Amino acid sequence: MVLKTVERTVRRIGAGLGVLVLLFVLGAWTLSRGPLTVPFLLPSIERALAEAVADAGLDLAVAVEAAALEWRGPAEGLDITLRGVRIAEPDGTPVARVGRVAVSLDGGALIRGEVALSRLTVVAPDLRVVRAADGSVSLGLGPPRPPGPPGPTGSDAEPPPAPHATAALPEDALLDTWDALAGMHLALQDARLLVDDRTLGRSWQVRLPEVVAGRGGDGSGSLTLEASLTAFPEAGPVAAEAPGVDIALRHDRATGETAALLAVAALNPARHLAEPLGVPALAGWDQRLDGTVTLDLTLDGDPADWIRFARIALVGRAGTLALPAPIDRTYDIRSLVVDATAEHDADPRRLDLTLNEATLGLDGATLRLRGAASDAAAGRASGVVDVSLTPVTMPVIARLWPGDVARGALNWMAPNLSDGLVVGTGVRLGLEGPTLADLDVASLSGDGAVMGMTVNYLDGLPPATGAHGRVMFGLDAITLDIDGGGVGALKVTDGDIAFTGFDADVERADMTFDIVGPLTDAMALIDNEPLGYASQVGIDPAEVGGAAETTLTLGLPLLKDLPLEALEVRVQSQARGVSLPGVALGQDLTAGDLALDLTGAGMDVTGRATLGGVPVRLDWRENFTDAGDFDRRYRVEGRVDNAGRAAFRLDGGPFQPPILDGPVDAVVTYTETRGEPGRLDADVDLTPARLALDPLGWGKAPGVPGRAAVTGAIAEDSITVDFDVTTAAAGDVAGRARLSGAGDLRRVDLDRVRLGPETDLRASVEGATGPGAEPGASYAITLEGHALDLRAALAGDDDPAETAAGAGPDELPPPPVPSLTDGGEAGTDPGPALTLRLALDRLLLTDTVTLAPVEGTAVRDAEGHWRSAQVAGRVGERPGGGPSVSLRLTPQAGTLTRTLSARSGDAGAVAAALGVTDRLRGGTMTLNGTLDAEDRLTGTLRVDDFSLTDAPVLARILAVAALTGILDEMRGSGLTQSTLVAPFTYADSVLTLREARTNGPSLGLTANGALDLERDTLDLRGVVVPLYLVNAILGEIPLLGDILVGEEGGGIFAVGYTARGPMDDPAVSVNPLTVLTPGILRGVFGDGSGPAPGEGGGSIPSAGPGRH
Repeated sequence: MVLKTVERTVRRIGAGLGVLVLLFVLGAWTLSRGPLTVPFLLPSIERALAEAVADAGLDLAVAVEAAALEWRGPAEGLDITLRGVRIAEPDGTPVARVGRVAVSLDGGALIRGEVALSRLTVVAPDLRVVRAADGSVSLGLGPPRPPGPPGPTGSDAEPPPAPHATAALPEDALLDTWDALAGMHLALQDARLLVDDRTLGRSWQVRLPEVVAGRGGDGSGSLTLEASLTAFPEAGPVAAEAPGVDIALRHDRATGETAALLAVAALNPARHLAEPLGVPALAGWDQRLDGTVTLDLTLDGDPADWIRFARIALVGRAGTLALPAPIDRTYDIRSLVVDATAEHDADPRRLDLTLNEATLGLDGATLRLRGAASDAAAGRASGVVDVSLTPVTMPVIARLWPGDVARGALNWMAPNLSDGLVVGTGVRLGLEGPTLADLDVASLSGDGAVMGMTVNYLDGLPPATGAHGRVMFGLDAITLDIDGGGVGALKVTDGDIAFTGFDADVERADMTFDIVGPLTDAMALIDNEPLGYASQVGIDPAEVGGAAETTLTLGLPLLKDLPLEALEVRVQSQARGVSLPGVALGQDLTAGDLALDLTGAGMDVTGRATLGGVPVRLDWRENFTDAGDFDRRYRVEGRVDNAGRAAFRLDGGPFQPPILDGPVDAVVTYTETRGEPGRLDADVDLTPARLALDPLGWGKAPGVPGRAAVTGAIAEDSITVDFDVTTAAAGDVAGRARLSGAGDLRRVDLDRVRLGPETDLRASVEGATGPGAEPGASYAITLEGHALDLRAALAGDDDPAETAAGAGPDELPPPPVPSLTDGGEAGTDPGPALTLRLALDRLLLTDTVTLAPVEGTAVRDAEGHWRSAQVAGRVGERPGGGPSVSLRLTPQAGTLTRTLSARSGDAGAVAAALGVTDRLRGGTMTLNGTLDAEDRLTGTLRVDDFSLTDAPVLARILAVAALTGILDEMRGSGLTQSTLVAPFTYADSVLTLREARTNGPSLGLTANGALDLERDTLDLRGVVVPLYLVNAILGEIPLLGDILVGEEGGGIFAVGYTARGPMDDPAVSVNPLTVLTPGILRGVFGDGSGPAPGEGGGSIPSAGPGRH
């Protein structure tokens, strides 16, 4: 080794000098007076140096320019100084140069004839340390410096070229060298060390102003080394602020332990460490660092394993930290304090780094860090760093945000999160990489408390204020978990905002807020632009009542210009006590318990409420896009009673008593689709209700199954409804209705009307009414088909079920009061004008009277007056057809007066059909009369060739008059009559007879008085003429006939009578004094109005109920 060579050379020179000292002892006083140049010794010195170099195995030549001796007294000994020591190749090529070598010899040892070095000082040497690619280390002297004084230590210093002579150090070479140097008390002054690390591919220079090697003064034999150095890159000049390092080393030979203390000053990672260590990440750390490094070393084995433990304590001044992508941001550092340790094991190889604590002061915040890292795993390194942050505001977070990391999240949070603080923030970083130098962030988690923050979650919507909760960080997401806050009168009870997609082209934000408060405020919230949902479905938030628990969910890509279609919205709400006026047909919704689910695609509202006083279950779907099959659909399910139907304007016709009475269970669905008519679907369970069509003798009792299916198409200008009603009570009606857009009836077609065992027909109603109708427009009703059963309508008001069961002829109730006007009570609406058309195979009037077939028309005006009619048919269902019957009502131009005429070939059938009497048989009937403006009918009824059978009232008159023969005839084959002529007036349900008369071979009869058909009472008087043919012949005698007969229809032999009281059981009386009284004198004895006072006219008790 070179240092060994130097030592042996010095010893040889010292031996020669010892002899000289003995020879020139007497001249010692000369040496004591100053350095003594000894040029005559140069050849000996050079030979000694050459032998020493040769002993080291080096083929080099050594030359010395000058040598001098200086005596420093017995205590300090003799100094030998060699200058201009040059080492060259055999051909003269320079290899190395040492500026000056000073050797101090122990004076006492010299006197004893021994050579002992007390100190060795090498001035301005150039040293070189090479670490080969295989890890071996070699040490050598560098080439000579240029002639002249010691080289500069500043920027003008020239780096030495690569050494020409190196020697590999064996395993214990360093300690041996250190021991030798300590033994020589080596001191280096103004040394330069070139470090060539070929493993890292880096080299740099170290300026060593002074290095001192020695042994400890405690007698332990420990080695010490103290040095001060300045390091700078080999290729460049010494930096203006090159770091200074003071080093103190101590090695205990007994224990093998080595300790080092390094005091560092003005160390700048960017300038002094990035390039030499080959760590580009340090290039952005521009900050002055001062501190100490304490090391526990082992100097055996691979130098990479020398450090066993290190502790680093650094303090940084103001500076900057520029981090590369993906952070790509420069931070202003206010201060830095670091306390860290490193622990290394050689077998198995392991390095553990621990960051005990670091405090980093930044602009607006202070970070405290703790962490650890290790490369224990084979081929992998890992670590963890915990970071805590002082309270910060959102502007500070924006300033400190790590560059392009989650840039979309920052761009959203910076303008939309304001006020308040984030406190107690802690972050944990997980590090992984192939080596400790290549660690990268593999995981990140952290959180902090949010206090008093304002969240502008969507432009246009009012912000949430006073938000508090926690913010959580991760590599994949940043989440703001909100525990409370408010939006006006609404309270935010829970919520979260999550930012994700950091590795995607576009990041996104997903937000959820749980909100409680008044429903009106919740609806107003989602009615703000850009949402506008309440207005879109026609709801005014100010009119809504109730309370709601709402979850608002928003999802959006974090774009600078967000298109509305990219916004994902969902509103889920549970509302109670909901009220909303005028929801349907002017009816209010109240007491609602509804669930709302709304997205950008549509809205669903489900639940229960009271609509117009009717409890219903509601299912409402609203589609906001063209992707749905429809735009809007309502489904309402509930039980609707009479009052409920009236509330929805179903207050007449078939929806109320007497036709429909009681509750029905209905499921109604209404669907709207853009460009198409609205569709109505209804399924109505009629089972709980009572149905009755009394005029047709049909009814369904409650509990009997029944169902109505309704479908409809509702356009702006028209409404079409199809319906199908079926019951288990032999009731079946199906058809369709067409209405105007305003709801005015245009046409109803009944394709099938089957009621009871007989009625089977088709019907249509066509009309044009309402604001768009022409003046005088009316309904046209057509009835056609197989049969119409009017028996119940003509029989009376009994329950149609009983009528359908079949009541006997004598048990039929009184007939309805005929009316030729439907004007109703005073002040009531008579209804629209109409035209009625009949074309039926069969028209059942009574159990015994049927018109088959029947055809006709009738016209009624808007005031309820029947203006014209023409009806024709045949009575009965005889083979070949029964007798004909016809009716004609003809208006007179310019007036309301109408002419009425009726004809029939079977008067008895007509009388029975009209409910007048069922005791009339046969006869031809003619009725002629007029109807005035008040619908009073005045006319004459004439019946020819008929017979009467078992007429109760007439029977009682005959019995009272003791006309038993005629009575027996009537009860037998019937009382034959030739003619009935009855002048009458009909008005206000009262039929008034004026000189009505009938006659036949056996009997003649007259009648005057009134029949009140509404009250079922009569008040008649007249005469009964027995043997009418004889009386009639006598009545034809001139002058005598008038005297004997009297009134028209009377006779010589006649009985006056009266009949008063109920039609079923009138009181009948006769005046017997009129039997043989000439007609001219009958008025004196009584005209049949009743017996004269005091007369004992005969009478019989009531014969009981019967027809008249």
